[in-house]
Amino acid sequence: MLFLDTPETKTRPEETFIWVVTKTDIAWVRSGWGTPSLAREVAALRCGLDSAAWDGEGANRCAELLQKPGHVVAPASAPLPFDTARAHELYLALFRQVADLIKDKHLLLVSSGPLTQLPFHVLVTEKADDAAAGAQPYQRTAWLAKRHATTVLPAVSSLAALRRDAKRSGDAKLYLGVGNPLLDGPDSRSADLARQARHNQACTKTSRQQVASLSSMPRGLRQITARGGLVDWPTCAHRRHFPRRPTSCAP
Repeated sequence: MLFLDTPETKTRPEETFIWVVTKTDIAWVRSGWGTPSLAREVAALRCGLDSAAWDGEGANRCAELLQKPGHVVAPASAPLPFDTARAHELYLALFRQVADLIKDKHLLLVSSGPLTQLPFHVLVTEKADDAAAGAQPYQRTAWLAKRHATTVLPAVSSLAALRRDAKRSGDAKLYLGVGNPLLDGPDSRSADLARQARHNQACTKTSRQQVASLSSMPRGLRQITARGGLVDWPTCAHRRHFPRRPTSCAP
């Protein structure tokens, strides 16, 4: 699925063109929601997904988009005000006309404009039943992720690049990796490792170190550029010199 949004001009209204290509069919449809509408709706949905959207002046912007004047974001322990009804309306605008064509399919999505900031799997495929939702409305929500596996591509041409350059894996078995789980195991050794993991959730802060710039290097010295190879990050102590690296230092 390829989405191309356009703004309103003197000669045409705002609109989004949607191309769908399957193994057996091709469809081209038009949505009345163009660049301005998509920008507004995506921004509103992100107010319910990203707490950073409420920082500074963003709080007034989100309150306006969600029609919650004077709304103050709840503490981090409380959920953000995600608008499932809005997510359903956006789903209808983008997918309703091709719902039969994409039924039960893995979606390869190529977006543009405001849609590049939208995690498509949070769209809602069916109108929520507020009466049946109860205390846990999101558990009963018909998320797009429940109906379709989705893959977002930067461009249609990336499919050709992947088929040209990608190689089939030679691994005989599947691999599951879990990063830094804080789990207590069945014996004392496992419990000790879990305590170490909790202790090393963040590296110790160190003073900033000033590094001489290239312009201050003595004449006659050449800059050396290294390519390839791997960097070893075995301990937290090594990472303290690189504060921009991830700070999780579990054993």
